[in-house]
Amino acid sequence: MSALPKTAAAETSPVEEGPRLFAREADDIGSPAPDLVESAPSDAARVPRAMWRQRLVDAEGGVKQAVRDDSVFFVQMFAAATVGILGVALGLSAVEWALILAVGTCLTVAELVRQVVRVAAGLCEDRHGSEARRMLRLATAASSVAAVGGVLCTAMIFSARLWQLFATG
Repeated sequence: MSALPKTAAAETSPVEEGPRLFAREADDIGSPAPDLVESAPSDAARVPRAMWRQRLVDAEGGVKQAVRDDSVFFVQMFAAATVGILGVALGLSAVEWALILAVGTCLTVAELVRQVVRVAAGLCEDRHGSEARRMLRLATAASSVAAVGGVLCTAMIFSARLWQLFATG
């Protein structure tokens, strides 16, 4: 048994112990979901993941966390969908698609780094309040500069393509 005190949710759970990570509630329809706790391997029987696989799991979890934590990623996804639709409509070349993909990757990395700095600034805000705020302002500025540069680069690609289409048409 666990040494932690039981909560009301834990008392109603069909499984008293085991990783809560695998426990599931009833689905939306009302039929009970299968209880995955019983099929989960015990801590002693778990084989550690390979380092490359654990890194992929951590990366996926980090991206999920970033999307949940900040609405900027929803704006970026909307912008990426818009750029994709316009790119298909304008018939971008492979090089132009590669440049747009590089811009999108740089913007995403800059925003992820800003979120990391935001978490770090929150951790050290009690001791170093002014330095933590300064660190967050600098990270936000870096992310904003990357966004402006990305917008300008994408606008140059689209405007050059539009110029080609209308100048020869």
